[in-house]
Amino acid sequence: MQFFKRSLRPLLVAALVTGAACTVPAHDEPSTSTETVQDELVTVFEGTMSSSGTSWTTHSIDIDQTGELSLTLDWDNPSADFNLFLYDTDGNVVAYQNTTTAKPEIITFDIDEPGTYAIGIKCKTGSGAYTLTSDFAPDAVEHDFSGNTNASGNSWITHTFEAVDGDTIDATLEWANASSNLNLFLFDPDGDLVVFANGTTERPEVVSTTADQTGLWSVALKCKNGSTPYDIHVLVTSDETSTLPSVPGYPGQPQDGTLFWGAAVSGNGDPGPRHEGPSGHPLSLRRTFYQWSARTGKLINTASDDLAHDRLPWVSVKTPSWAAMAAGQHDGEIDQMLAALDALPGPVWLTIHHEPEGGGGVNAPDDPAGPAGHLGMNERVRARMTALGVDNVALAPILMSWTWTSASGRNPDEWWKAGVYDFLGVDHYKNSENSLLDGTWTKVRQWAEAKGVEVAVGEWGMRGTNNAAGQRVYDWYDQAVGSHGDGVGARVVGMSAFDSGLNSPTGSWELTGAQLTAFHDLLGDSRTANVNEW
Repeated sequence: MQFFKRSLRPLLVAALVTGAACTVPAHDEPSTSTETVQDELVTVFEGTMSSSGTSWTTHSIDIDQTGELSLTLDWDNPSADFNLFLYDTDGNVVAYQNTTTAKPEIITFDIDEPGTYAIGIKCKTGSGAYTLTSDFAPDAVEHDFSGNTNASGNSWITHTFEAVDGDTIDATLEWANASSNLNLFLFDPDGDLVVFANGTTERPEVVSTTADQTGLWSVALKCKNGSTPYDIHVLVTSDETSTLPSVPGYPGQPQDGTLFWGAAVSGNGDPGPRHEGPSGHPLSLRRTFYQWSARTGKLINTASDDLAHDRLPWVSVKTPSWAAMAAGQHDGEIDQMLAALDALPGPVWLTIHHEPEGGGGVNAPDDPAGPAGHLGMNERVRARMTALGVDNVALAPILMSWTWTSASGRNPDEWWKAGVYDFLGVDHYKNSENSLLDGTWTKVRQWAEAKGVEVAVGEWGMRGTNNAAGQRVYDWYDQAVGSHGDGVGARVVGMSAFDSGLNSPTGSWELTGAQLTAFHDLLGDSRTANVNEW
């Protein structure tokens, strides 16, 4: 591991600046001062990895202030595939890059919480030697200059530092001998005086400005009388706003202002004739359902086909005993499924036993282990994902929105633990010709916001076929796609209609009439996310 620090180029400011309050000498006098700079830090890590051996490793970096972190992962074997991950101080994945065999992999991330961050590297295929370069540029760069000055000798001293157009520059001059009188001056890269402070014997002298040029600026002191040690502290604060696109925080996370829009077609049916042909657009999100025996067969094959047809797969799988799963008795089977998912060429959303509160309207859980058992099972799956370095799967529960009503007698907190899931999934139905944008939906979004996660809808359905019903579909979509900034609650990242009559004791939820027309129209909306953009 190596460390590098950006060096400052020397600058001589030779200018005669005259003002009513002071006179600046036309040359610099010799300086015996020293400088300490808290500046850009580059760290380099190196190693070798193999997909059949050591396929996963991590490095840690300590960041003590806010700023921009740039990570670049390169490797020597172009046929190998390495992936890059960044974990925050709580161990959560906050950014990643996993392009297929392309190199280098690059992440740029704004650090707003100082602490220890972890960088994960996965060798997905092949083997090779890698080089990871971590480049951290702090929002605020500090320069500390110190030395000695006296009015009869070394009375004028200049120091230089870098600043960018738009930066805020704050300089403070302090000195030890209270009977001395020191003044402070700030010059731009052209040598022009920008601002100064020359209070009579006052300590400290302070100046501040916003840089209007990029280059080497100068801070200077003049000792008008006496002699004394001095210290100058310069703080350069960046006001730049990043224009980089946001990096997904989990596999398949869409950009703000977009969402995945799709459906579960009856009996895991083919969405082509039902939706894609009539609309002329791919089904952005596809929900499918499986038994445990299909976890490495039909589930994988369908997810692969979905990705090939530009659909984001959201798969649900029913499992053996929750307690047995949580106890590790099925780890080998879990690993088989996760390895098969990890080999797919795109993101997959995974749910382990959806609607665990009890199917068919029953208030008891679907398994004797109850909420703790369901959570323990998903914790086990998350642990296996981490151990295997699975990088293209987002894990989410799918609970019933009914669980957020007092009439259900349930507590959604019992089904949740921070760090297990990437987002919250819910199923939300309205068994009447009324909007899905009701109080229960608001509670779900507010609850998710408090947990710090986003929301996706695994199944939705409402009654009606007329134009008013079609408008309710548009309203449902519009609020969701604008949810990142509406102040109502958590952002909504995906919505899947239950376009089916299966397991529907109150009647089929198949999209018909104006609802179907609206659904097809929204598949072509520019705000509907495309999995190929991930």
